[in-house]
Amino acid sequence: MKKFIVCGLMLLAVGCAKNETPTDTVETDSPTTVTPVVYNAGEELTLEVPGMHCPFGCYPTVKETLTKLDGVEKVELVPQEKDDEINDRRVIVKLNDEFDASQAVTALAGAGFDGATVENKN
Repeated sequence: MKKFIVCGLMLLAVGCAKNETPTDTVETDSPTTVTPVVYNAGEELTLEVPGMHCPFGCYPTVKETLTKLDGVEKVELVPQEKDDEINDRRVIVKLNDEFDASQAVTALAGAGFDGATVENKN
């Protein structure tokens, strides 16, 4: 119990590491494009979320962000070595309808988790 209290206090003191939007942006001649990867109901995909550092603030935000998307049935954190820390920054997304994985990457970036990538296509 003491370990959870210490982790909770650390979370309050430090917070989750979210990428900040830079104030100066560099414009390029070509827009960034994301190739859609479409999944069907019953499939699952694995997302790498490099900005997800803690199981108490970051993971619940990632889970909530993804669960709100149409086609997402369930979001689970891959098994971790310890319950109170994240050493593997992947989530498994189970789908109940057609789903374009680029939506997940975009939604996570909007929630402050830039750099998320689709790890596989089952």
